[in-house]
Amino acid sequence: MVKIGVLVGSLSKRAFSLKLAQYITYKEKNLEMLQLDYSSLPLYDPDIDLTNAPVEWVAFRRAVSKVSGLLIVMPEYNLSIPGGLKNALDVISVPKPDLPAQGKPVLVITDSSGSRGGMLANAHLHQVLQNLGAKVLPSYVTVGNVNSILKENRITDDFVDQAIEDQFNQFKSVIFKNIRDQNSKILVTENYLYAKTHLGLLENNKEVGWADLTLLENGSFQIDHVVVKPEDRGKGVAQRVMLLLLSIMESSGLKVVPKCPFARDFIKQHFEYEELAIR
Repeated sequence: MVKIGVLVGSLSKRAFSLKLAQYITYKEKNLEMLQLDYSSLPLYDPDIDLTNAPVEWVAFRRAVSKVSGLLIVMPEYNLSIPGGLKNALDVISVPKPDLPAQGKPVLVITDSSGSRGGMLANAHLHQVLQNLGAKVLPSYVTVGNVNSILKENRITDDFVDQAIEDQFNQFKSVIFKNIRDQNSKILVTENYLYAKTHLGLLENNKEVGWADLTLLENGSFQIDHVVVKPEDRGKGVAQRVMLLLLSIMESSGLKVVPKCPFARDFIKQHFEYEELAIR
């Protein structure tokens, strides 16, 4: 399952940002939402980092590097980013060039008891994240008057609720596209034979697995069968065939109809490819 790191900008257990993050996490069933705890991180000191980086920094950097995207929900402190969160961002601003947040999609949501919803802090955080090499969603998602619309751990304002849902869906689309692009880069090393209604995966110039396709009237391709030779089963060949097929379809701007059970199950388990499927 795709993992998303959640950073809550307030350390308070009663923070509206925490409740808002929990509400978003509760609604999302297809992603593994992991709250990343930065409360115990020592203050960032580049001198220490050069000689003996604390284990907390190393562990936090590793945790950020392992997720596919970041959701940051935070209040506005003195028109800017809360200090604890800013320290966490400083920790992942090194080591260069392998920054932990490099290329990761990030959705920023700010909240406040005022009407502007932490707009200035939101803009400031965008600047910091861009400097870390993150793919920050350009929209400014702000929740104003949060104390009056967040009741019993749910958003009572339908307009705000829908706006957050729309932005989160866009966030997921960017993450899934990012994963597909990464898979495509890996797949360039695969040898294959593609003849419109047949895709064969080759090893030593011999087919070890293949997908049989049907071209439909709407221009999409129906996946009829995914087959692996008996002697090559249990080696992940069928998964490689599906990844290769979906990569080719996406690069050609085509959709697929997963007819065979394996193709249906594969796409069901790999949500990042659902956008390519017609049900």
